[in-house]
Amino acid sequence: MMRQISCLVAFCLVSIITASSVTAAALDGASDYGNKESEIGFATVAVNVVQGTFEADHRIINVSDRVFQKEIIETNSVSTTQIIFLDETVLTMGPESRLILDELVFDRNATEGKVVMTALKGLFTFVSGSLPSESYQINTPTTIIGMRGTKFDLFVARNGASTVILRSGAIDVRNLQGVERQVNTVGLATSVVTKKTEPTPPAPPTSELEQLFTSLVNPGELQGKNPLQVNTKRESIETESIRKKQIQLKNEEANDLKRQKAEQPKPQRIKKLEERRQRKEERTKKREAKKKKKAEKKALRKGKKEEKKALKKAKKEEIKAAKEAKKAAKEAKKTEKLASKEAKKAAKKATKEAKQAAKKSTKEAKQAAKKSTKEAKQAAKTASTSAKKATKEAKQAAKKATKEAKQAAKTASTSAKKATKEAKQAAKTASKGAKKAAKKASTSAKKAAKKASTSAKKAAKTASKSAKQAAKKASTSAKKAAKKASQAAKKATKEAKKATKSAKKAAKKAAKEAKKAAKKAKEAAKKTAKLAQTAAQSSD
Repeated sequence: MMRQISCLVAFCLVSIITASSVTAAALDGASDYGNKESEIGFATVAVNVVQGTFEADHRIINVSDRVFQKEIIETNSVSTTQIIFLDETVLTMGPESRLILDELVFDRNATEGKVVMTALKGLFTFVSGSLPSESYQINTPTTIIGMRGTKFDLFVARNGASTVILRSGAIDVRNLQGVERQVNTVGLATSVVTKKTEPTPPAPPTSELEQLFTSLVNPGELQGKNPLQVNTKRESIETESIRKKQIQLKNEEANDLKRQKAEQPKPQRIKKLEERRQRKEERTKKREAKKKKKAEKKALRKGKKEEKKALKKAKKEEIKAAKEAKKAAKEAKKTEKLASKEAKKAAKKATKEAKQAAKKSTKEAKQAAKKSTKEAKQAAKTASTSAKKATKEAKQAAKKATKEAKQAAKTASTSAKKATKEAKQAAKTASKGAKKAAKKASTSAKKAAKKASTSAKKAAKTASKSAKQAAKKASTSAKKAAKKASQAAKKATKEAKKATKSAKKAAKKAAKEAKKAAKKAKEAAKKTAKLAQTAAQSSD
């Protein structure tokens, strides 16, 4: 709270000083300490004795006193001060501190400027002002600090070792060799012991160091203290800093000696180093050769083992494949045998059926032929009987006609005696009647003979037709039976062929599988041998 009030007061004072620059110039015209052009700020706090040195002049700085560019500000063991600069940068110095105000370039109407200070020893708190971050540079005997909208505490030991503690924003800390370390976490610190030492990784500061900065927060606690009284905490930290620096300097000295020796070695040392290097190289070569030989042996053993394993595996696979092929061939043979058996059975069955069908058809044909022959014989017999009957009837008719003719002639001969005319007429009539009767008898006989012949022919034709039909029927049945038998035989042959084909196909497949298995086994053996060879080559 006190710091905020002091900052506000300081800002008001800076404004008043800037506004009354002409009057101030007139008032200070008689003074020889500094000048208006080199004025860069003023003191807002001054506890006990705070000394200022500008060129060869010395003075005691009090509250509201102006400070100048190139001025050296110093405090004793019980004094402290706070200075506000024209750009509103706030600098607080603790006990036993020394600072040079190197340079401050500031123009309210411009956006650029420059603030450079050198902290030679002591405790400091910096709060950056209104200028851009890259405008600020704080130097110490071992470090260069760049600020980025920052507030930080700085402790510079009497031997120049520097420790920076970040309070807000971020800082870039680098040693005089140009090695840089960024601190972005509030509350962490980094240290640089010597000009060549790299900044340490950010870490929390010690509690002793934190306690030293309490006098900067509350300057009133130093009021009335004896300057001769020793600050044990400060001395303890300074002693530790000296110890660390000595260790670091010894290390740096040792490293420099090593580097010098490496850069400019003596001839004898060069020779020894060369001999040592050669011995080392020889040992390394021997080790490498031994290692290589061992690796080769190991690879060879491994290769042989792998090859043996691969051969064993291949042999196993080959045996397995041969076994499978044998099994497949056996199955194929069995299938072929079964198919052949089935084909024979089918052929036998077909032959039997064909024989039965042929036998049946032959029997039916014989029966039909016998029946037709019998019917033909019967028809022929009937026709012959009819013809005989017709001939008999014709003979009887002729006999009757002859008898009648004779009787008529007899009658005519008897009547002729009565009258010649009647006799002649009767004879004529009788002769005419005889002729007519003979003609009629002859016609009747011819008709009967024709009828008998037609009946006989018809009967013979009918008998022949029936015989032909029966024979045809028998032939058709025989053909049908023969066709059926042929079809059955064909079917049996086809099935036998099919079974044989399936058996051959199965045998072929089994042989193919066996070949494939054998090929696979050979490939596996080849691959394993190749891997073993590759392993041996890689070990080489």
